[in-house]
Amino acid sequence: MKKVNYLLIVLFLEIFAVGLQAQVTHFSGPIDSCLDVFDGIQDGFTEYWQFGNNDNNNLNRYYKVVYTHPGCDTNPYQVVFRDDFDGSTLNTDYWLPNYNNVSPLDSILLCDDDGQFVDNFALPSAVSVSDGYLKLKTTRLPQTVIYNCEESPGNTITVEKKYSAGYVTTRRGAPGDQGCFKHGKFTIRAKIPNGTNNTTGAYWFFGWGGEIDVIEVCQPQCDEMQSNRHLFMQNPAQPNDFCEPGYDNMEWPEDHNIGNINQFHEYSLEWNPYKFEISVDGVVKRTFYRFNSITQTQNNEGTTTLIHPMDCDEIPTGQTDTLWQHVAWQNLYNHYMDIILNVGIKDLTSSTAGGEMQVDWVKVEQRMPTITVSRQNPGSTPDYLCIGDTAQFKASVAGNPNYPVEEWTTSSNLQIVSISPFPHQVVTVKAAGSGQVWVQARLDNQNSCYGSNIKKKFTVLGFPASPQVSVYKDCNHISLYVNNPVSSNTYQWELLTQGYYGYPFNNGLGYNISLPYLPPPYPITIAYRLLVTNECGTTTYIGAVTTSCNNWNIKVYPNPADSYVNFELENFTENDLNQNLELTLIDANFNVKKTMPVTQLLETMDVSTITPGYHYAYIVINGENVISNQFVIQH
Repeated sequence: MKKVNYLLIVLFLEIFAVGLQAQVTHFSGPIDSCLDVFDGIQDGFTEYWQFGNNDNNNLNRYYKVVYTHPGCDTNPYQVVFRDDFDGSTLNTDYWLPNYNNVSPLDSILLCDDDGQFVDNFALPSAVSVSDGYLKLKTTRLPQTVIYNCEESPGNTITVEKKYSAGYVTTRRGAPGDQGCFKHGKFTIRAKIPNGTNNTTGAYWFFGWGGEIDVIEVCQPQCDEMQSNRHLFMQNPAQPNDFCEPGYDNMEWPEDHNIGNINQFHEYSLEWNPYKFEISVDGVVKRTFYRFNSITQTQNNEGTTTLIHPMDCDEIPTGQTDTLWQHVAWQNLYNHYMDIILNVGIKDLTSSTAGGEMQVDWVKVEQRMPTITVSRQNPGSTPDYLCIGDTAQFKASVAGNPNYPVEEWTTSSNLQIVSISPFPHQVVTVKAAGSGQVWVQARLDNQNSCYGSNIKKKFTVLGFPASPQVSVYKDCNHISLYVNNPVSSNTYQWELLTQGYYGYPFNNGLGYNISLPYLPPPYPITIAYRLLVTNECGTTTYIGAVTTSCNNWNIKVYPNPADSYVNFELENFTENDLNQNLELTLIDANFNVKKTMPVTQLLETMDVSTITPGYHYAYIVINGENVISNQFVIQH
């Protein structure tokens, strides 16, 4: 793919350069000090290539830089941060639900009276967590909020906000910090509104390195996503004596058709020192390379200028080279940025609001030596722990056996018993409750304000609970079934009455047992024992079932069935019908799909919404289950 992309770029620029010679400029010389920032050397001199003749000439400009390549980072990607939005409240250790007093966003967004955030006021009440999702909403404020804001030194404006809009940022440091993340793969799974209830959404990055918009919904009437790179020509954090700090902005917007935008997608930004790449559902939509090679050749038609984007592995390692850096990379390679998720108002002339953006999860991966959290001396059950038991977990960093752990944390149903002395690599935990649990080690990471958070998940089991057993029988057969079997349990049946035998089903786990027999001349009671076992012990359940034979029968037609099924009750009496009988539809796995009362000898059930497959129906009468033959539902 890389070679194909290269040929396409070269072909385009070759035609472009040959046909429009005047639009290729090579500049080398002194430059105003305020603009002497793009080549990374404040020496009053710069050299660049300029392609095209746009309103903003910087858009296709490549500056000469001297670069010593340290080599590509071959460490694997590892998850260092993840939020699945479990629970019912926003984790404020990770997220801030507004941008108030967070520089530089405070002066840009709070003072916005002519841009994306005009009329939108970020309030924590517009942010919620429920049902496993982060939810960002727009709301019409009860009354307009009016305040004064210093847009720039000495320039105070009056701003009006008519709506609240959900907004979260990962910034955790004090105002003025650069940002939270530098380099990595940043992925969210989200459903972003494209105008529903007058609401749009965005996933973007912001900091002293400028801005990268992974997705903004195209405006005003557009079912596409837009990606963008915004560059601030001056770094407002580092003004000098002769240049006013400012936000002179350059941008590179591009629209992308991703199908139905108003459904869940995975949006990803992969950012390293050599390129950033925007993907949707694993498909690359856009790539911005930092370094390029530029060459010129002569031919009969004149001079052809070729530009070739260079990925990391195309730059010679360990030597100093002259490369051409795209202007969009100014400040991006050496600054940090924050993840921002927000909604906004689409049509400011409408009073409608109330749309919602839902985020399933946010995940950050970064390249680093492999970090593992593993259980010490796990025995034969490394993924299970019993209530009341203790276990030790150790964090290890490949190639650095003494790398310290900054903090250990656990889920609520684990208790930390002890942590080993520095470098704190071993933690001892005690299981306090059953269910899925986790233990997490946080290690220092210079590219993440949250460090590297490596989580080990496992299961805590309690003593197996006493099972509930259902009985199905006819004149020559009895079946016993465990209701709601647990996957971590095994089930073993033992018959306590001589002369009868059974055999378990369901992949040897013994969820059910079949007891065929010849009809005896009188009812006989068959006693059985069920042993339920998991890693924490065994529970014994003893029960009994009585043989019987009756002529009750449920006749089913049509078979196969489509939208309805008739159930004809054979050999049932009026007295039987007066017992408040109920007919139950079950699938082949004995899951209840539908029930209905029985009031007559012929009942019809609507099955148009039932999943196709094999099914049965049964009625419980006088403590016995009358079950139909198997039939098929198909649509």
